[in-house]
Amino acid sequence: GDSPFPPLYGKTLVSIQDVLTAQQSQSTQQKNNTNNNPKVIFIDASWYHRPDPTTNQFRSPSSEYTQGPRLPSARYIDIDSIATTHELFPQDNPNKLPHMFPPPSLFSVAMDAYNIRNEDHVVIYAKRGAVFTPRMWFLFVSMGHDENRVHLMQGSLEDYVV
Repeated sequence: GDSPFPPLYGKTLVSIQDVLTAQQSQSTQQKNNTNNNPKVIFIDASWYHRPDPTTNQFRSPSSEYTQGPRLPSARYIDIDSIATTHELFPQDNPNKLPHMFPPPSLFSVAMDAYNIRNEDHVVIYAKRGAVFTPRMWFLFVSMGHDENRVHLMQGSLEDYVV
Protein backbone atom coordinates (compact mmCIF):
# COMPACT_ATOMS: atom_id res chain seq x y z
CA GLY A 1 0.00 0.00 0.00
CA ASP A 2 1.76 3.09 -1.30
CA SER A 3 0.11 6.00 0.49
CA PRO A 4 1.30 9.48 1.35
CA PHE A 5 -0.71 9.14 4.59
CA PRO A 6 0.80 6.17 6.49
CA PRO A 7 -1.06 6.89 9.76
CA LEU A 8 -4.30 6.13 7.90
CA TYR A 9 -3.48 3.38 5.41
CA GLY A 10 -5.16 0.07 6.20
CA LYS A 11 -6.95 1.28 9.34
CA THR A 12 -10.72 1.16 9.53
CA LEU A 13 -10.86 3.11 12.80
CA VAL A 14 -8.60 6.14 13.00
CA SER A 15 -7.91 8.35 15.98
CA ILE A 16 -8.25 12.10 16.01
CA GLN A 17 -4.43 12.20 16.26
CA ASP A 18 -4.19 10.12 13.05
CA VAL A 19 -6.52 12.64 11.38
CA LEU A 20 -4.42 15.60 12.56
CA THR A 21 -1.23 13.95 11.29
CA ALA A 22 -2.84 13.28 7.90
CA GLN A 23 -4.04 16.89 7.73
CA GLN A 24 -0.49 18.12 8.33
CA SER A 25 0.85 15.79 5.61
CA GLN A 26 -1.81 17.00 3.21
CA SER A 27 -1.01 20.63 3.98
CA THR A 28 2.66 19.98 3.16
CA GLN A 29 1.63 18.17 -0.03
CA GLN A 30 -0.53 21.12 -1.13
CA LYS A 31 2.34 23.56 -0.56
CA ASN A 32 4.45 21.40 -2.88
CA ASN A 33 1.71 21.77 -5.50
CA THR A 34 1.10 18.08 -6.05
CA ASN A 35 -2.61 18.24 -6.90
CA ASN A 36 -2.82 14.87 -8.64
CA ASN A 37 -1.66 12.96 -5.58
CA PRO A 38 -4.19 11.24 -3.34
CA LYS A 39 -5.99 13.50 -0.91
CA VAL A 40 -7.54 13.06 2.52
CA ILE A 41 -11.23 13.85 2.17
CA PHE A 42 -13.47 14.28 5.17
CA ILE A 43 -17.07 13.17 4.87
CA ASP A 44 -19.63 14.41 7.35
CA ALA A 45 -22.07 11.50 7.44
CA SER A 46 -24.31 12.91 10.16
CA TRP A 47 -27.81 11.53 9.71
CA TYR A 48 -30.50 10.93 12.30
CA HIS A 49 -33.20 8.31 12.17
CA ARG A 50 -35.15 9.58 15.18
CA PRO A 51 -35.91 12.93 16.82
CA ASP A 52 -33.36 14.42 19.20
CA PRO A 53 -34.26 12.98 22.63
CA THR A 54 -33.62 16.30 24.39
CA THR A 55 -35.89 18.39 22.13
CA ASN A 56 -38.12 15.74 20.51
CA GLN A 57 -37.39 17.52 17.18
CA PHE A 58 -35.81 16.09 14.08
CA ARG A 59 -32.38 17.56 13.40
CA SER A 60 -31.31 18.90 10.02
CA PRO A 61 -27.79 17.56 9.51
CA SER A 62 -27.31 19.39 6.21
CA SER A 63 -28.14 22.72 7.90
CA GLU A 64 -25.86 21.87 10.81
CA TYR A 65 -23.08 21.07 8.33
CA THR A 66 -23.58 24.39 6.52
CA GLN A 67 -23.56 26.34 9.79
CA GLY A 68 -20.46 24.49 11.04
CA PRO A 69 -18.26 23.62 12.66
CA ARG A 70 -16.93 20.90 10.39
CA LEU A 71 -13.57 19.37 9.58
CA PRO A 72 -11.46 21.32 7.07
CA SER A 73 -12.65 20.93 3.46
CA ALA A 74 -15.27 18.39 4.53
CA ARG A 75 -18.08 17.33 2.25
CA TYR A 76 -21.54 16.44 3.53
CA ILE A 77 -23.18 13.33 2.10
CA ASP A 78 -26.81 12.66 2.99
CA ILE A 79 -27.65 8.98 2.58
CA ASP A 80 -31.09 9.93 1.31
CA SER A 81 -29.78 12.34 -1.35
CA ILE A 82 -27.97 9.48 -3.09
CA ALA A 83 -30.52 6.77 -2.29
CA THR A 84 -32.27 4.54 -4.79
CA THR A 85 -35.71 6.11 -4.76
CA HIS A 86 -38.73 4.58 -6.42
CA GLU A 87 -39.22 7.76 -8.45
CA LEU A 88 -35.76 7.58 -10.04
CA PHE A 89 -35.25 3.81 -10.06
CA PRO A 90 -38.66 2.07 -9.97
CA GLN A 91 -37.18 -1.25 -11.14
CA ASP A 92 -34.59 -1.21 -8.32
CA ASN A 93 -36.97 -0.07 -5.58
CA PRO A 94 -40.47 -1.30 -6.53
CA ASN A 95 -41.67 -1.34 -2.90
CA LYS A 96 -40.75 2.34 -2.34
CA LEU A 97 -38.44 1.55 0.57
CA PRO A 98 -36.52 4.49 2.07
CA HIS A 99 -32.74 4.87 2.43
CA MET A 100 -31.82 2.24 -0.17
CA PHE A 101 -28.20 2.02 -1.38
CA PRO A 102 -27.67 3.83 -4.67
CA PRO A 103 -26.92 1.95 -7.86
CA PRO A 104 -23.22 2.08 -8.77
CA SER A 105 -23.91 4.55 -11.60
CA LEU A 106 -25.48 7.10 -9.21
CA PHE A 107 -22.74 6.60 -6.62
CA SER A 108 -20.10 7.14 -9.32
CA VAL A 109 -21.73 10.39 -10.46
CA ALA A 110 -21.94 11.58 -6.83
CA MET A 111 -18.25 10.80 -6.23
CA ASP A 112 -17.32 12.69 -9.40
CA ALA A 113 -19.36 15.68 -8.17
CA TYR A 114 -17.58 15.54 -4.80
CA ASN A 115 -14.20 15.12 -6.55
CA ILE A 116 -13.48 11.88 -4.69
CA ARG A 117 -11.23 9.35 -6.44
CA ASN A 118 -10.52 5.75 -5.46
CA GLU A 119 -6.93 6.61 -4.56
CA ASP A 120 -8.09 9.26 -2.05
CA HIS A 121 -8.38 8.53 1.66
CA VAL A 122 -11.92 9.08 2.90
CA VAL A 123 -12.34 9.82 6.61
CA ILE A 124 -15.95 9.52 7.69
CA TYR A 125 -17.13 11.31 10.80
CA ALA A 126 -20.38 12.62 12.29
CA LYS A 127 -21.77 14.72 15.06
CA ARG A 128 -22.59 13.16 18.41
CA GLY A 129 -25.81 11.16 18.25
CA ALA A 130 -25.50 10.14 14.59
CA VAL A 131 -25.15 6.37 14.44
CA PHE A 132 -25.03 5.70 10.70
CA THR A 133 -21.35 6.41 9.99
CA PRO A 134 -20.58 2.67 9.59
CA ARG A 135 -23.22 2.56 6.89
CA MET A 136 -21.38 5.29 4.95
CA TRP A 137 -18.14 3.29 5.39
CA PHE A 138 -19.88 0.18 4.07
CA LEU A 139 -21.34 2.14 1.14
CA PHE A 140 -17.88 3.32 0.03
CA VAL A 141 -16.34 -0.15 0.40
CA SER A 142 -19.25 -1.97 -1.28
CA MET A 143 -19.05 0.44 -4.22
CA GLY A 144 -15.39 -0.47 -4.75
CA HIS A 145 -13.44 2.24 -2.93
CA ASP A 146 -10.16 0.76 -1.68
CA GLU A 147 -11.02 -0.42 1.85
CA ASN A 148 -7.50 0.49 2.99
CA ARG A 149 -8.42 4.10 2.20
CA VAL A 150 -11.85 4.32 3.86
CA HIS A 151 -11.77 5.22 7.54
CA LEU A 152 -14.09 5.93 10.46
CA MET A 153 -12.91 8.64 12.81
CA GLN A 154 -13.21 7.49 16.40
CA GLY A 155 -15.25 9.93 18.42
CA SER A 156 -17.48 12.65 17.08
CA LEU A 157 -17.02 16.05 15.50
CA GLU A 158 -17.51 17.53 18.97
CA ASP A 159 -14.53 15.48 20.24
CA TYR A 160 -12.38 16.79 17.38
CA VAL A 161 -13.38 20.43 17.87
CA VAL A 162 -12.54 20.41 21.60
